[in-house]
Amino acid sequence: MCNLLRVLTLVVAPCAAQMGQMKGRSSNDGKKNSPFDEATQGKPAGEAQPVCPDGQFEAPKLLAAMGGNAIAANGCGPQGMQVAESFGLWRCCNRHDVCFSACGIEFKYCEDMYSKCMKKRCKAKENKGQENECNQQAQSFSGMTGMFGAGSFQSSMQGVCDCVSTKEKQTAAMRRFAEDIYDRFGPEGKKGNQTLIDSLMKKYEKKKGHLVFDLMMQYGASEGFVPFDNVAASFEVEGPSNMPKQQGLPKPGGGGGLQSHLGETQDKAEEDYNPSYEEYDYTPPPEGGEL
Repeated sequence: MCNLLRVLTLVVAPCAAQMGQMKGRSSNDGKKNSPFDEATQGKPAGEAQPVCPDGQFEAPKLLAAMGGNAIAANGCGPQGMQVAESFGLWRCCNRHDVCFSACGIEFKYCEDMYSKCMKKRCKAKENKGQENECNQQAQSFSGMTGMFGAGSFQSSMQGVCDCVSTKEKQTAAMRRFAEDIYDRFGPEGKKGNQTLIDSLMKKYEKKKGHLVFDLMMQYGASEGFVPFDNVAASFEVEGPSNMPKQQGLPKPGGGGGLQSHLGETQDKAEEDYNPSYEEYDYTPPPEGGEL
């Protein structure tokens, strides 16, 4: 499946065709449209559409309720058609992959974050003397996702979101998602910590999808969370350009995930990770701080 389109011209056409098939069943197939289909009816193609119909709100599913590989990272290029590159851009591609699976996030945010992440990566010491080549590669990736990624974004959201009738139900679902992530992957001091959850609900009240994404960034490399296919289990922008690989996708939401292949322990990742909101055009609530 054309999961996320960071592709070169030779693979754009088949991926775009697949995205068209994923955008919802035809009204002539005799089957009732889903809420996701209703949200896009009468809307122009080629741009990100609302995930849910008017009057409904997107709410994240728990990991155990997500089918297949609803959340996965596979470096640059669509799954099974990885694009080789020597600049370490796969680190940003991993971020972009999971951004498309962060229920409640905005398509524009994912694209802006992706472009700025690659610009930062091209300035890394590993790319000294080849910044221009790196930026050219980055522009080809971000250009393709900007043009063709909206359909893939919409399809991905169908796998990770439910549509609920009230904002209260949306908030409750966000709370359950955060509790589930901390219970599964968080440090002992944060498991079952309702004071922490209360503060997060307040901090992310107007940017709920960013809570989902930030939790993925902080804990996604933990064993059993985000499956990594043929790519190192890391979301860090800094580090070697080479990409240690792991073949095959572990079972999502289960015990088959991967620890980082770059020598980082999860404890160190928790210490080092601090979301750089300003860098990616998102201003955090005044309280700030780590998750």
